[in-house]
Amino acid sequence: MKRILNNIVPLLLGVVTVMAFAPWNWFVLAMLAPALLERRLVQRTAKQAAWQGFLYGFGFFGLGVSWVFFSIHDYSNAPIIIGFIITLSLVTALAGFIALLAYLYRRLFPMPGSYTRLFCFPALWVLLEWSRAWFLTGFPWLFLGYSLIDTPLAGFGPVMGVYGLSYLCIFMGILLIRAITGTGKQTIKNTAALIVFLIAGFCLQLVNWTQPDGNVYRVALIQGNIEQEIKWAPEKFQQNFLTYLDMTETAQQTDIIIWPEAALPVPLPYGQPFIEILEETISANNTVVFGAITTTENDMFHNTVQVVGKGSGEYEKYHLVPFGEYIPFYKLLGGAMDLLQLPMSFTVPGARVQAPLQVQDWQMGALICYEIVFPSLSLSRAQDSDILLTISNDTWFGRSLGPLQHFQMSQMRALETGRYLVRATNNGISGIVDPKGDVVAIAEQYVSTTLVSQAQGMHGKTPIMRVTHYAVLSLMLLIIVAFCLKKRYKTTIRDKLL
Repeated sequence: MKRILNNIVPLLLGVVTVMAFAPWNWFVLAMLAPALLERRLVQRTAKQAAWQGFLYGFGFFGLGVSWVFFSIHDYSNAPIIIGFIITLSLVTALAGFIALLAYLYRRLFPMPGSYTRLFCFPALWVLLEWSRAWFLTGFPWLFLGYSLIDTPLAGFGPVMGVYGLSYLCIFMGILLIRAITGTGKQTIKNTAALIVFLIAGFCLQLVNWTQPDGNVYRVALIQGNIEQEIKWAPEKFQQNFLTYLDMTETAQQTDIIIWPEAALPVPLPYGQPFIEILEETISANNTVVFGAITTTENDMFHNTVQVVGKGSGEYEKYHLVPFGEYIPFYKLLGGAMDLLQLPMSFTVPGARVQAPLQVQDWQMGALICYEIVFPSLSLSRAQDSDILLTISNDTWFGRSLGPLQHFQMSQMRALETGRYLVRATNNGISGIVDPKGDVVAIAEQYVSTTLVSQAQGMHGKTPIMRVTHYAVLSLMLLIIVAFCLKKRYKTTIRDKLL
């Protein structure tokens, strides 16, 4: 019974951690659950700790990225068994990161002291989060820091970024448990530290790291709510286009009109007649920004953002979705992955560095769908931009946690960069987020609607834009190295004395 309980507890801790994110937003769980996991790890060998970490990760990602199954099975016509195997494989691989974290923690610090536990476990967690952002093209989903977006601690976001918030999350979780379980001076000391961080976060929220540049425009976000089953059907192309065109005509009194990702599914230049109709429909003062597909010379595709009307520019998606927009190792897999019947699986990336879009008087940094979850890429797009744009087709998520988590991550990008962020999607969540990460306007999911609100261009840079996430990550690594050297130094002195 004790062995079963030892396996169930870390699994449940992982599951409840997901409830710290949207739609529940019980952010305290993102502090307590990892901190409770740490307490379990210090009581075990490195091998045992790795298993505890794996179970935690399996529960965490098993619920947290369960939307992957809907994407593969419901919208790719794959058999249930294929959807289950791919989802299980992804969850297992992601759980491996937490297992590695736990193993390294116990190997590096077999007898961790109080400060080692407080500083090093959060630092290792952040470094493993970062590794998820690039390993095998990256899957930076559900970083702990996202759970703090609507809390007083969000004030640290423009200073430390999402990685710094993840560190703060576990750091404060350990303090909180010590305050609850400690006695006397220990409880007072840890409680005081918690209060100081909360006050500091609140005060940082009052700081305006960026300033308005005077350009305020009325923005209309067109949410067509076109079913995924007909979005890519050739016989429905004209009907889908007319849906967006009719909604655009009703938004003529706004300055900027934004369509979602791949709203014009006819590859350009073949879809040029549709563009000409759109240009004839809008007024001279309107700008329409929309998602489209463009062809390359070798019959591949770019997922792009296009601008018509008062503005110019084009953006080609850089960070593609594996197995969604391209098939890794396609030649090795042969035609096996053709079972998924993915409509954009032969997409090629654009350049990493691209100029912002010119939209009215704004310099607009564009990101398409999955790209918004990559912290460093978003910082790069914001450097020369007045405002951030992300367009998406979250229909792939189905009625799952995916769209809610995706929008929450978009909020963090606005907070980190001190920019307004406008987000247009096919079926939600469309919305506008201000430079503090607060939602200005939001559309209801799964309905056809036009969301109209105002947004403003901003200039200046937040601290994290100036130093980048790599400064925070370097600090995490420095903490680990410093405590390892300290442990080695103490061991050497002890051996000499003996």
